[in-house]
Amino acid sequence: MKRRLVIVGLITALILSLGATGCGSRLRRFLPGFAVPPAEKPAQPVTPPEPVPTPGPAPTPGPWPTSEPPKPPQQQPPPKKSLADYYYPKTDVWEKVSPQNLGWDAQKLRETLEFARANNSTALVVLHKGKIVDEEYWQQWGARSKANIASAAKGMMSTLIGIAQQQGKLKLDDFVSGYLGNGWSNAPLEKEQVITIRHLLTMTSGLDHRLEYEAAPGTKWLYNTLAYHKLMGVVEKATRKTINAFSAEVLFGPLGMSDSRWFTGSVTASARDMARFGLMILGRGTWAGRQIVEEAYLGAALDTSQDLNHSYGYLWWLNGKDSVVTPGVPLLVRRSLVPEAPADLVAALGMGDKKIYVVPSLDLVVVRHGTAANDATARAGTPFDSGLWKLLMGAVKK
Repeated sequence: MKRRLVIVGLITALILSLGATGCGSRLRRFLPGFAVPPAEKPAQPVTPPEPVPTPGPAPTPGPWPTSEPPKPPQQQPPPKKSLADYYYPKTDVWEKVSPQNLGWDAQKLRETLEFARANNSTALVVLHKGKIVDEEYWQQWGARSKANIASAAKGMMSTLIGIAQQQGKLKLDDFVSGYLGNGWSNAPLEKEQVITIRHLLTMTSGLDHRLEYEAAPGTKWLYNTLAYHKLMGVVEKATRKTINAFSAEVLFGPLGMSDSRWFTGSVTASARDMARFGLMILGRGTWAGRQIVEEAYLGAALDTSQDLNHSYGYLWWLNGKDSVVTPGVPLLVRRSLVPEAPADLVAALGMGDKKIYVVPSLDLVVVRHGTAANDATARAGTPFDSGLWKLLMGAVKK
């Protein structure tokens, strides 16, 4: 009897262990008298509750939000100079101011004028806030003498384009063909039709000196007077007036430039008329309180207009830039236009050393008429520019 009980106990223990492994269903076929108890589920681990954080001291506030880095202080643009004490001549009578009253070195100014005389100049006019500091004429010239100012007239054309735009007559990004029709250049029609007024203003038309296609507009800088001349036709078509009639109405007339007239692609003008134009530019486009050309347009015209020649705006030459490409030498040079002159100088420059210099920081306009001082073909960044400004900066009170 005991032996039978031992055997039964062993079999029961075996069944229990096999049931845990899932084999109980097979044993039930052989031992129907025994039921296999279900396997016990393993105990699940108990996750302890998360500790509740106790409030600590508030963080000390800093000078800026902790989520953002400190920002550098924003630099405000320099305040504009007041034009209240600028003088604008209303007639041929022009007020003067002595260099001594300005604190200038009169002797060094005389040396500057002697340099101009010795270098084929017929006229040199120096204005400070509109008043004549000095005015000299040579070679039988006088205040009403006039001559062609060559490419110095480009600054005047730039101004006329700005005035025509503010009148709603044109836009800088208009296609030139929209005013002159097809065939105004020698480029293929599909190339010509994408050239804009802005391209002609910035010398980036992509045309060569024969007006033939050379590069896509905006990809090459080339000082191209023949292409620039097309702007005269654009102004005349846009305004429905001759270039002289429009100039007399909006520029020459209001400024009293009675000795100025467009002729064969340029302007014939006296030194005083050139000085009047320079004074309007110095006055941020105003003349005796009247806005001649919008200041926003003029600001763009007197700033770098493209990435190919940093020293060129809208037909204006710019000093103080990191590089320059001059006419006749299509190579970029790592220097400013006139290193001896103030960095903010802007200039309308023509062949034969025709000069209209404007320096806002010093309230200066300087005009030079005459024939070429050195190289007859030079237009911008000439030895005359450097020599004149080296001497003049020694005279001017800074």
